[in-house]
Parts: sequence; structure tokens; C-alpha cells
Amino acid sequence: MKKLIALSIVTFGLLCSGASAEGSLAFVYLEEKVAVYERRLQECLLMGRNASLPSESVLTALKAYPQKDMEGFLLVRATLAEEKCSSTELGELAAALLVIEAGESPVPEDAATLVEQIKPAAFPSTRWALQRHYLSLPAEMRVHLEGFEVFQRPFNSLLIREYLFD
Repeated sequence: MKKLIALSIVTFGLLCSGASAEGSLAFVYLEEKVAVYERRLQECLLMGRNASLPSESVLTALKAYPQKDMEGFLLVRATLAEEKCSSTELGELAAALLVIEAGESPVPEDAATLVEQIKPAAFPSTRWALQRHYLSLPAEMRVHLEGFEVFQRPFNSLLIREYLFD
């Protein structure tokens, strides 16, 4: 969600600046990639938010693990599933950033500014901390729960936690 907010701020800033209509080709190219990624990320977040409770067998499997581990799994796995859902668009955005940085010398000022705004929004420094936390969960639990299809696409971790603990 923070990633979407950060990207939305970048997009809003672009719209307010009016630079997109007369920006460099590199700027326009990046702006298009940001818009495609942002739309897909919004779709993925909405998919997760609108997901229903998983089957009773999934809920039973979750209950078999300590609450702290299970909650950690749900929160991190939901984020990873959203990222996986939009990974193609994020990959295209990353490739566009690399192409612009490597191919333009010097990078046009408007594109350079946009690159500096996109990087922390699309690739937050907290990403590794999230992955590290996920990897610190019991491997057996991760493997078992990842075997359920529901955890391979965006899902509503808050709904599941609410159902199991409230």
C-alpha cells in the first residue's frame, strides 16, 4: 500500500507539473511505464482486498502453527503475492529505468528527476527486511502453506486474521 501511495504521489506530481505534455522522450517513456505499473498494482491490491476467506482446510492448516508465525506468514505472504501479481509491470519499469540510465548521456533533466522519484517508490529499502522476515519463518511452515493456491495470488490477510482471532 505504501508503494502505491508513493507512486500515486509521483504520478500526481507529474500531472500537476504539466511536464508530461512537453517532456523529453525518456520522460514520456518512463511516465508511461509508471502508469502501467501503478494501474496493475492497484488491480492487485483490489484483488487482495476483495478476496474471500479461503477454504476450511486452509484455515485449519494455518491454525496448526503458532499465532506469531502464522500472522507473520499471512502479512508478509500477502505483500509478496501482491508484488508477484504486478511483477511483470515492475520488471518492465525496472528495465525502462536501466535503459534510460545506461542509454542516455546525459539523461535529460526531467527524466533524471523522474528516475530519482521512481526508484524509492517502486523499490523501497524495506523490501529486503520483508524478505528476511519471511525467510526467518519456519521453512516447513512456509513450504506447507505455500502449497495452497490461495497464497499464490493476492489474498486478504486481514480478513483471515480477523476470522481466526476475533
